[in-house]
Amino acid sequence: MNVAFLFNSDHEKYNGFYGYPILKLILKQNIVQQSNRNIKVSVGDILTFSTASRSKTPTYEYFYELNKKVYTPHNFNYLIQPKLTDISKKATIYCVFFQNMNENTAISLHNSLKIDPSYLGSMDINLKDPYHIYFFKNSLITSYRLYGKKSSIFFSMSENEDPDLSTKEYFENFGYEVIFEDMGAMQTIFDDYDTLEHYTRVQDTKNILLKINTLTDDILDDLIISLEELHPKLFNSFAALARTYERVETEEDIAQCALSGRRILEQCADYLFPASDQLHNGRKIGQQQYKNRLWAYIETVVSDNSLDTIHIQEVGNKLDKLISQFNSGLHSELKLEDLNTLLESLILFIVQLVNLSPEAARKPYLAYEKNIEDFMKDVVQL
Repeated sequence: MNVAFLFNSDHEKYNGFYGYPILKLILKQNIVQQSNRNIKVSVGDILTFSTASRSKTPTYEYFYELNKKVYTPHNFNYLIQPKLTDISKKATIYCVFFQNMNENTAISLHNSLKIDPSYLGSMDINLKDPYHIYFFKNSLITSYRLYGKKSSIFFSMSENEDPDLSTKEYFENFGYEVIFEDMGAMQTIFDDYDTLEHYTRVQDTKNILLKINTLTDDILDDLIISLEELHPKLFNSFAALARTYERVETEEDIAQCALSGRRILEQCADYLFPASDQLHNGRKIGQQQYKNRLWAYIETVVSDNSLDTIHIQEVGNKLDKLISQFNSGLHSELKLEDLNTLLESLILFIVQLVNLSPEAARKPYLAYEKNIEDFMKDVVQL
């Protein structure tokens, strides 16, 4: 789930300095640290007043109406009303936005924070809501990754000459192991995926896959953040798979789903372990050997991160089984109920593959290389 936690930044307790104190307030609850999920954190002010003042109708009536639309939950409503509505009319609302937090963690954090006088409640962020996308997803600064007791402090476009050591110390004081992580060109002018159209496709795909009874919001949110780590273009492949699944009736439809699933695995291999003429541990890793390349990625990540070697066989065996089942689907040997189980297995495999090491799975410039190259060509021609 994507959850926004809201605070009154003008509360007297902050005396104009609120970013770090609010972060400290959240971390000292020791709740997020217990969540074994790959969570991204964005922070910043919700700029409804400045947006309203620059609009074609810069009136207080429009400002109040805009606030109402922005602070409207879809499924998770833990807002403290009418306190939020009253304060949003006269104070700046500060937000800490968690991407991929499960519902139980969100409720626990809310219950721990609600006694604080500056806290205004929490709400879910829907990826098809244009107000939510603009004010939360697009406008806030994606700053941190939290994964259990590990934390990343993000920087962009290799600009880390002056690392934020004070924030690093903040997290270390709460028991985190901290690294600095390059976000690459994500959420820059080179990012074609940071759009309402893209996020709508993501939400639509999630809604279709939720029709599989064994899939939950938490599982699919894990998938969404995993695909975001790998390559945003994978959302297009999953959207095509979901649309075919939604109308599946015949053996041909099932075969098409199987083909799409296998293609997703091939794309994962292309992004994680590109083809090479060399051998890896005695195995070919050319373009056609996508299974070998995924095995090679698993082995490399386990070794580089000093993980238990049991992960190699565990994740690798799941990969082999997936490929075998997708091949069966191509030969009309799958029933619809088998397809449901297979799609669930594909999703859980990708999540597990990425969660071996989210940092290793991220290719921060891969999705944006063409835009960066085109920009540099234009600069050279000036």
